[in-house]
Parts: sequence; structure tokens; C-alpha cells
Amino acid sequence: MYFFSICQEVSVWPQPKPSKRPQHVRTIDPDKTWIAGLVGMLTRYRGLFSLFSGKLIFAAAALKWMNWHAALTIVLVGAGLIACLWITRIFFLRYIRCSERLHAICHEFRDELPNLTDVKASKRARGDALQRVLNEFVNQIAAIYRHQFADDSTRCALRLLDQSGENFTTVARSTGFEKSRKTNSEPVPVSAGLAKAIREKDAQGVFLIPDIPTAIEDEIWHPTKTDGLPDVKFLMVAPVNVVDRKQKQTVGILYVSSLKRRFSGPDTLSMKAFSDYLGTVLAVVADADSRMQKRGKAK
Repeated sequence: MYFFSICQEVSVWPQPKPSKRPQHVRTIDPDKTWIAGLVGMLTRYRGLFSLFSGKLIFAAAALKWMNWHAALTIVLVGAGLIACLWITRIFFLRYIRCSERLHAICHEFRDELPNLTDVKASKRARGDALQRVLNEFVNQIAAIYRHQFADDSTRCALRLLDQSGENFTTVARSTGFEKSRKTNSEPVPVSAGLAKAIREKDAQGVFLIPDIPTAIEDEIWHPTKTDGLPDVKFLMVAPVNVVDRKQKQTVGILYVSSLKRRFSGPDTLSMKAFSDYLGTVLAVVADADSRMQKRGKAK
């Protein structure tokens, strides 16, 4: 392949002198990496306790040798510093854990891509690979938003267009949903509810749904048996689009739900990115399906 021939040419160029230190890829542990450096040292429980103890000692010394005004100032400044460090700890841990989950999504797609596009593999094998990818995708999306919002009630689900092209059916759900959803799930027709609303908006943007009953009244939600279940309240919904020969087609609907957080505009930015990334992967899979069909006809 051309890519490997380029690599071989580059390999004969003058190389830098090898380092005496061993070279390796470092694995990042989110639960340990954040404690590196001065800020990490201070934001650990040990560091926060040391700051608290030091604040009390200085406040007591100021009260004895100076006056109560100085002691109170030390207490207030120390409390403010500890609060800032605690907030830094929370947001830094959220950032690292969200980044770890984002890497997991890309890692899974990369590793499964050969299985998804192998035209020589059986249809069942390729279907199993796609199901694994989609299950991992919705679970990691849910985990990202759980860390970002500190909301354990966050869930994620995905509907894809069925073979008839008339309905969107649920193909993957993250953990945490009511178990009865699986048995009572109903398809959503392309001519009603969210599917229709998405088409009317040219399959762009993200829908913010404050609650399902309101969405039904506004005719942007197709009623189903599972609407009354208590595991979903607030929702973000994005279309999953693929582009084939410069024609955009909506092939899926991505849902993120919560019981606590009322989603807002800034929350939708990452949602758009996730749906676009999934659309790219599904376009590659669809292309492989087309090639496999042509291969079967040729035989």
C-alpha cells in the first residue's frame, strides 16, 4: 500500500540519536495522574488537611500574638483557598474522566473497523461487530455526560432506520434504563414525532425536550408504551446523518436523557460531535455493505 511505502522511505532518513532512557508509551490512570505537580499535591485529601491544619495554627498564633482581626482574616483567606482547591479538584477529575471515555469511544471504533468493513466476513459476524460498537458507544456517551454533569441518572440510547426504511428502532441502550423498555419498545415511524420534526429542520441541530408529555402536545414526540416509565425526564436528541454522493440522509436518532439536569444550549455542542462521528462510522459500514452485495452478485 502507498501508505506503507511512504513509511519505508521515511525510515531511511537520518534518525535522531537514541536516548539512553527507555522509550515506552505511558498509560494514563485518571485516578492517579491528577495528583502530579504542586496543585495535585495540594488538592489531595492529605494536602487539603495540611492546609486546614496550617490555617488553624496560624489563626491561633495570630489570635495570641496579634488580635482577633488578623486571626479572622487568616481563617477566611484559608477557607477561600481550600474552597478554590476543592473546586479545582472536582473539575480536573471530571475533565480527565470525560477525556478517558472519549478516548475509549475512538479506540473501540478503530479496533472494530476491520471487522465492520470485512467484505469476506459473514453477515452475522459483521452484525455482531456493529452491535458491540454501538453498545460501547452509548455506554461511553452516558458515562461522559455523567462525569461532566455529576449526574448518575444520565442515560443514552440509539435508534437506527430499519431495513424497510419506514421506522426507527432502538438498537442500543446504555446501562441504567428500566428493564421493561427492552420488551415494550416500539418503533418510531419516519413520518411522525421526532423523525418528522428532524426532517422539517433539515436534519440539523439538537432538540431539547423538557419532558415527554409536553413534547407529545407539541407534536414532536410519537407516543409509545414506554413513555410513562420513570427513568427518563429531560432529553437531548440529535439526528445521526450519513452523506452518500453528496446526499444527506438521517439514518439514526441519538438520545441522551437525565432525571436531574435540564439541558441547555452549551450541552448540545458535544452531542452534535458524537452524532456526526457515529454518522461517519455508519457511512463506512454502509459502503462495506454495498461492496459486499456487489461481490455477491459478481459471484
